[in-house]
Amino acid sequence: MPGLRALMEADLGRIVEDATTGFGVAVELTSPNGVISEHVALTLNRAALEDPDTGVAAKVRHTSAVFRTSTLPATLQTLRPVALADVDTAPWLVAFEDNQGVPYIYRVRETTPDDTVGALVCLLEPWGDP
Repeated sequence: MPGLRALMEADLGRIVEDATTGFGVAVELTSPNGVISEHVALTLNRAALEDPDTGVAAKVRHTSAVFRTSTLPATLQTLRPVALADVDTAPWLVAFEDNQGVPYIYRVRETTPDDTVGALVCLLEPWGDP
């Protein structure tokens, strides 16, 4: 019988990568050197009301894409998408459509891998024209 971590990772596949009965969404990931790869990921795009240390409430968006690490190509398992501080370097980009079919492109702002679950969470921010 598989351990709980193996079961959790298999469940992650059904939740994140199943576009029919799970939450999977077609996603394009573009590396800084322009290599595009297609994936199925869990995408989240929600609004929140936050008070960022100013005492004034501000409406902000929290957007992320969650990838299953075990099914990423070998090149992405060793060279994971990350935020790039160098403004002269093209960023990692993540593109997907919302529920109405409107396409959006985001820049990877931060990457938080969860090696216990086997997930790669990319925190995103808008890129280009809305």
